[in-house]
Amino acid sequence: MKKIKKIVLFFLITIIILGYFFLRFKLSSLLAIQLSNYLNRPVSIGSIDLSFPLSLSVKNLVILDRPSEKEEQEFLKVDVIKITPAIIPILKGKLFLYSLLIDNPQLKIVRLTKDKFNFSDLITSRINTSSGTSLPLLVLKFLINNGEVNFIDKALGETPFNFLLKDINFSLSKLAFPLTDVATEFVLEAKLGREIVKNFAEFRSSGWINFTRKDMEAKFGLDNLDYFNVKPYLGEAISGKISQGIINFYADANSQANDLSLKCKIVLEKIIAEETASKIFGVSLDKVVETFKDKEGKISFDFDIKTKFDQPKIDYAKIGEGLWKQITNRLAGKAPLLILEKVTDKTKEGVEKVITDPLKAIKDKLQEPVKE
Repeated sequence: MKKIKKIVLFFLITIIILGYFFLRFKLSSLLAIQLSNYLNRPVSIGSIDLSFPLSLSVKNLVILDRPSEKEEQEFLKVDVIKITPAIIPILKGKLFLYSLLIDNPQLKIVRLTKDKFNFSDLITSRINTSSGTSLPLLVLKFLINNGEVNFIDKALGETPFNFLLKDINFSLSKLAFPLTDVATEFVLEAKLGREIVKNFAEFRSSGWINFTRKDMEAKFGLDNLDYFNVKPYLGEAISGKISQGIINFYADANSQANDLSLKCKIVLEKIIAEETASKIFGVSLDKVVETFKDKEGKISFDFDIKTKFDQPKIDYAKIGEGLWKQITNRLAGKAPLLILEKVTDKTKEGVEKVITDPLKAIKDKLQEPVKE
């Protein structure tokens, strides 16, 4: 009897050792091949390790750009993906993960044209091939540590525009597929900006989302974004008249039964207008900007966005109309003397020409839809 037990124990130890070496040396290459075929991109995996209590670690995952690209560059690189599953749910046909950790991911996103990115083919192929039922998945804790996204926009002009998100830390709890009636909580922190500007903005967000009920409560905050980080996207009408500035943005989002509303506030600091910029009411733009500043030298505007949770759209014309009302009210309250000093013709027609006509032009500009 003792001899049989020793033989059984020997076989179990042998199976465990062989299984470990299979995971470490063979499974990594097999998984890389499967991922490469699935994504239609070169994929490599350094190793796959198994540790106790049961957890699986995929190390040094690298996904390259499509082979059709002139130069093979890294699309995604991840130091470690650590998966901690529960065994019993898998036996019942369900995938239950105590945690899914992605450590130090580095993603490169390239905007090739107006509507095409270096990942567009992945989205198209997944839509075309998605069919049948998938294994139910529940993740108690999803974490991203020290992530980085390098965004390169080649659609703006001859010189690519580079934008970086770094120090990304993201946590999400209770994520289920197919989507179920559960509140998914999240916390996100990141820094964003450009290396040449050096000063990186701080972004943060937290709250919860119920995808099935289309309910949501969340807060968003963006501090100290240098104006030059967004200048190429503002258009000549604005960017050609501002020489420097700092942008802060805050929003409270609330959704109930698919009705999503956001209360937003934008705060501008250290705004300096070009002295040679166009004039408003016959007054140079830099003088007008000064009239909007509070005692701390800041300019703030509030606006609301109302849309749908499942199909969010921004009505820029409505936002422009709200901003237009705030601008005219503040000018009327703070700068009447500055304006009237420039009105040489005090008749109704003279005031109409110097004040009303420019205001109408501003209103029309604010209500124009945003163009690429």
